[in-house]
Amino acid sequence: MGWELLQGQDAAVASLQRDLSAGRTAGAYIFYGPKGVGKASAAVLFAQALQCTGEDPPCGACPACGKIERGVHPDVITVQPEKDKSTGKDKKTIG
Repeated sequence: MGWELLQGQDAAVASLQRDLSAGRTAGAYIFYGPKGVGKASAAVLFAQALQCTGEDPPCGACPACGKIERGVHPDVITVQPEKDKSTGKDKKTIG
């Protein structure tokens, strides 16, 4: 498990890896784009790389990586649009 999961996102992956290797990450990142391009996967991998206690982050095997994968890590917050109650579809914006 690692960055190789993100197919066709070479520029975005390179940017995230550059921030990680420089030790200069921003306080927040927005993963934005059309459905199905790997935004959620990229966000999970990046969060794992930031919190990973294993070798060659993201290792996918350490406790921190596991908590992030399960969505229960206390230092990782995910924000996404809520469902429209009348249609059941995702809203276009985050209120």
